[in-house]
Amino acid sequence: MFKAIWFVLAVGWSGASGRCAGQTRPASDANTNGATLRMDVLSASFEENPGSPAAVLRARLKLTFVNTGNKPLIILKGRPTVCPGAALTKAAGSLVREDILFDQYYGLSYNTLPEWRTLRAALDQPGPPSEITQSINPGDSWGTTGDVVMRPPKKLGTYLVNREPVSLELLRKASPLWMWVTCDMWPLNVEGWDPKLRIRFGRKLQKRWRRFGLLLLAPIVSQPAEVEFWGH
Repeated sequence: MFKAIWFVLAVGWSGASGRCAGQTRPASDANTNGATLRMDVLSASFEENPGSPAAVLRARLKLTFVNTGNKPLIILKGRPTVCPGAALTKAAGSLVREDILFDQYYGLSYNTLPEWRTLRAALDQPGPPSEITQSINPGDSWGTTGDVVMRPPKKLGTYLVNREPVSLELLRKASPLWMWVTCDMWPLNVEGWDPKLRIRFGRKLQKRWRRFGLLLLAPIVSQPAEVEFWGH
């Protein structure tokens, strides 16, 4: 049986501070527990996407998780890093409204595919299983790759209400641009259905594994990275 329930429908940062074009964004100090996410954009492209009201921005990312705290950090590995939130800004250190060119947040979905039960069983161990978790000691880092897709409107008033259109010409004129992403650290599907999103299983493991380090459960916001788009 498959169930899919969308908690947040396309667009808007998920967070607690500030609002932009009707969406919320994470606070600048959203990253806690000594975890920092550095990012490099390996490649980026812009597609007009004929026949659709939305253009497509694609970026391939190098993601480096850095432990700046005083205890080991534990993160999941072996699965694609999911970055549901992304923003393009005209300033490297700013997520304020006037500096945001476009932002979006594709909210989580819930499903009951067997793979999540398999992952849950694999994680339900006395200590972090090395095959599917990565420990990062204080001062160390661990890198992986990820992808992000943004779908800005091509015309005002279509696809996304009250969102300014984005074109390749606009991107080039506004350069240099900076990209920020929000990456999920814990797959909520492994929790099973819970409309209150209490992350009971994750918190149980976090407590069980605390002598090995801190299991990261909350999403993490990257530091900004400069990006240049190429048209197709």
